[in-house]
Amino acid sequence: MATLDFITNIYNNLEDKLKVKIALLAHYGGNIGHEFMAEGMKNILNKYFQGKDYEIDIYEQHQPFSILNNKLSKLMSFFRPGRGNLLKKVLLSPKIYNYILKKHTQNILKYDMAIAVGGPNIVNNVGNSIDMQLLQHFMNDVFKYNNIPILNISNGSCFPLANIPNELNEKDKFFWEKALKSSDEITVRDKVAYDLLKNSIGYEPKLISCPAIYSAINFEKYGEKSEECIVINYLLKGANEDWGQNVDTDKWKNTIEEFVKYLQKTYTYKIVFICHNAGEVKIAKALQLENYDIVYPKNEEEYAKVVLKSKVALVSRIHAAIPFASVGVPSIVIGADTRLGTVQNIGLETHFVKNISLEILIERFELLIENIDEHKETLRKSKEKAFNDYSDLLDRYFMGDKNEK
Repeated sequence: MATLDFITNIYNNLEDKLKVKIALLAHYGGNIGHEFMAEGMKNILNKYFQGKDYEIDIYEQHQPFSILNNKLSKLMSFFRPGRGNLLKKVLLSPKIYNYILKKHTQNILKYDMAIAVGGPNIVNNVGNSIDMQLLQHFMNDVFKYNNIPILNISNGSCFPLANIPNELNEKDKFFWEKALKSSDEITVRDKVAYDLLKNSIGYEPKLISCPAIYSAINFEKYGEKSEECIVINYLLKGANEDWGQNVDTDKWKNTIEEFVKYLQKTYTYKIVFICHNAGEVKIAKALQLENYDIVYPKNEEEYAKVVLKSKVALVSRIHAAIPFASVGVPSIVIGADTRLGTVQNIGLETHFVKNISLEILIERFELLIENIDEHKETLRKSKEKAFNDYSDLLDRYFMGDKNEK
């Protein structure tokens, strides 16, 4: 019996070494849109490693010490973003920081790679944020220190459309120089993000679509695709923030109301407002409209059932637009900042909320529906390109020379 156990242990250890293990650093919870980035990357990895033995472990980016899996990680789990800054500063001091890397990171040695799923991280004064230092530096350094490849993907910019800088400020330059040292590669998801890293720190990142473009490839398990409704994602300022650009919320609300009335007179499609939080439900209910539905999906299945019934959409959240695009539903995207570049990169039409009028919106929407097959093909190609781009990136570490650019 002892001999059999010994042989079994050897076999299990060998099998474990042959299995590819990926640590995915991502954000779940809160706004469901956040989850589509992680789910998209998971779907890309599932296809990339199809037929191979691999597994993914997910670590919450808003709990950066969770990757340590020790008493410190349990203590720090009580300090959500914005809390415990004094303690976080102490942990980021050089001596303690290096001590943690040296003595408390052995648990991650089982991984072959780590992938940090991005977001609107290239923003003004990011260098002043303790939480962003933990997310962009500490979490990645845990892997970098242990010579485990760490890919820092899909970082987006978020600057007001009326005031886009050519370079980052000095502290933010230092932040991204450190982020680059903490990663094997940084990729971006919009052109402004690309330009800012190139102009500010001399780094030319790969511009690859947000992995959320692959988030909905399995939605068909929740039902068949149909085209029963037109979906609207309405935000009070045309975005979740107007960044001091003085968006006229009453004008935008009136535009939405008149646009919906036009749709109801012109088409037979049901009008559905999709909301990512309770606040969006509240403002959707306050619209002076009749005969429209409001849905607030709490999980992927509930979200998928709306997407699958959609023909086209008008949205403001980019992570509403991208899951729709993932199943071939085109949209017009309204916003107030450079996050719009993320959806421009996959071929969606965008407009600054301050520049849009009812007449322009109707004209562009009619053209969208008239040329819907062309738009669907654009989105199909974007999804295919995103998978190929991420596959090429992974190939460099699993099949080729990781130094090859």
